[in-house]
Amino acid sequence: MSNETRTEPDESPLAVYSDLVRLYPENEGYLRKYADLLIEAGRQTTAKEVLQHLHSLLIRRGQTSRANDLLHQYPQIGRIRAIEEANRKPVIELLPDEMQNRFWQIMHQQRLREGRHLFRQGDPGDTLYLVLRGELAIFVTNDRGQTILLNLVEAGNVVGEGCLLDPGVRNADVVANKDSVVIKLPRKKVIQAMIDNPGLEAELRRLSDFRRMTCLLSVNPMLQKTPLNMRQDMALETMLRTYPEGAVIHQAGEELDIVDMLVQGEAAYVMTIREQQQILYKLPQGELIGDTLAVRKSSCPADIVALSDVTMAHIPYACFKNVVEAHPPLKEALMNHAEKQREQLMRRIASLKTD
Repeated sequence: MSNETRTEPDESPLAVYSDLVRLYPENEGYLRKYADLLIEAGRQTTAKEVLQHLHSLLIRRGQTSRANDLLHQYPQIGRIRAIEEANRKPVIELLPDEMQNRFWQIMHQQRLREGRHLFRQGDPGDTLYLVLRGELAIFVTNDRGQTILLNLVEAGNVVGEGCLLDPGVRNADVVANKDSVVIKLPRKKVIQAMIDNPGLEAELRRLSDFRRMTCLLSVNPMLQKTPLNMRQDMALETMLRTYPEGAVIHQAGEELDIVDMLVQGEAAYVMTIREQQQILYKLPQGELIGDTLAVRKSSCPADIVALSDVTMAHIPYACFKNVVEAHPPLKEALMNHAEKQREQLMRRIASLKTD
């Protein structure tokens, strides 16, 4: 009998599915199972690569709904994309034939060197620009002078739609991210094109609402450091809601199933002490409500009342939690914020009860 040691093939499930994925790299079932086994084995980096491959595969197949489901099921993918935004028809395809004519575009083009502004925040404007070549970056500057990226506008898309629809001052800076060519679209012609083609107006308003919501989320101190694609993902699902002065937005003890952000107006935590309503804590602009549910079970500590007409941004809880799980620094920031807010409320309640 030979003393030579025989090496048996590795038939562990992980090895088996590794081979299957190598042989059948587009088999969704094999990819999912392999990712699950990698996660169980603690091999998060490889699992992330497998899941990203599966996500890209679903996008290429046009299965955006299933790709979205995958992102929610596996937040460790870590690169949430605004899928709906990425797959919409470019605005250039909705413009009149005249504006899609190559000769006409050459006559109206404007060249921007990398780093040059197309316009700045606060500039007056009412014009729409089409990006013909290159890429533009939209950004704002927060209260501390920090630059926050809001969007990247590629060839075939437009910028300046907000001031086209509602003339006024620009609410963001737009800079050429690389050498670019833009087309300044005549305002009167675009307005007439929207009348002739309601689909163009609908798309421009949708784009304006999406970018405005991205901006609102991006300037929030708690959210501004999350990756742009995560903020865009939340912006796609967030809705604005208004409350009249005196309305109870949330009641004490209420289990919240949504994350609210104060956008406009005044609101406060209010508690009845000795039959009198007392303001415990006025909510600053941008304050998040219900965000702690993403890190621990909690309920509303007191009534939240509108002290004036109030606008709230409603972020679906599942969407918010997905971002928290995909971006660990946000989870830590929320924990610290929740603890500080709790201490502040408890001190205020104690002081009112002893008065």
